[in-house]
Amino acid sequence: MDQNRKYTTVHSVRILVIAMAVSMAAGLIIQVIKDPNIKTLVSILIPQVCYLAVGLILIKKEQFPIKDIVPSDIGVYPLGVLLTIPIAAAVVLQNLVFATSFGWLADKLKIGLDVTLDIANPIYAVFGVLIIAILPAVSEEFMFRGVIMSSLRERGFWYSVFVSAAVFALSHLNVKQLIHPFLLGSLLAYITLKTGNITYAVCIHFINNVIALFMNQIPFFANLMIYSPKNLGILFGLMALGAVVLYPTVWLLLKATQSSQRFRKYSEPSPYEKASEKPIRGIDKPILFLCVVFVALMFLTAFATAFSNIKTN
Repeated sequence: MDQNRKYTTVHSVRILVIAMAVSMAAGLIIQVIKDPNIKTLVSILIPQVCYLAVGLILIKKEQFPIKDIVPSDIGVYPLGVLLTIPIAAAVVLQNLVFATSFGWLADKLKIGLDVTLDIANPIYAVFGVLIIAILPAVSEEFMFRGVIMSSLRERGFWYSVFVSAAVFALSHLNVKQLIHPFLLGSLLAYITLKTGNITYAVCIHFINNVIALFMNQIPFFANLMIYSPKNLGILFGLMALGAVVLYPTVWLLLKATQSSQRFRKYSEPSPYEKASEKPIRGIDKPILFLCVVFVALMFLTAFATAFSNIKTN
């Protein structure tokens, strides 16, 4: 491979688009599944497997070093991993008001898709953790904090953070899953760039998914899903509590990963943390095109869902 050949958004967008196209084609099998729980699990399993399989195949085909695409240059520190637990819980509490409010609006307009799984059944609960919590934590971090974000670094630190988060949120193609994934994606991108290792983002993502999977089994949180001024006030209180815990804990995680080992390896910020000294300006056409397509597909999905709900009622 030409050593001067750069990994760009042309490559990353191609990988994501092909992975999603293969996923949609493979997803046709879902139509023959009758059990709603199995249908939910398979519908989540297929895109996650496609993210990993297609991504790895195309990266190998293009002969780009995987270490240049998936941030893993700095070592993993146990204290940093431990701190991902309160960070994940705090970000869920902070963002719950946005996710719930968006859910209320989507339900009123009869748009958006819900993930339904009978986790009271131990078998579905176990497969739910494997397919809804563990697998997406690995495959989505690989795709969005690896494949996508690595192609954006030359455009600057904050550009990489927010644009990769926007692509992550829009890729869900679900108006109900828009605000929280964007805010979560921004945090995961920030931590990944600052620490130089994707492992912390994988851990936070996994814990976030576990909380989302089982939260409705707790009566207190299940009741918050019903709109009322009282619930709205509680949600704002939880947001404040989450913020109070989140930001100091993120600071502690970053301090915990800044060991002498790191500074012996780098006399300056790591390649993942350091933005280009002269960030590329202007519109990134492949990413812009991708976002426009995602927005169009999301609205089409919303309209189709609304039409289906009206027809059913």
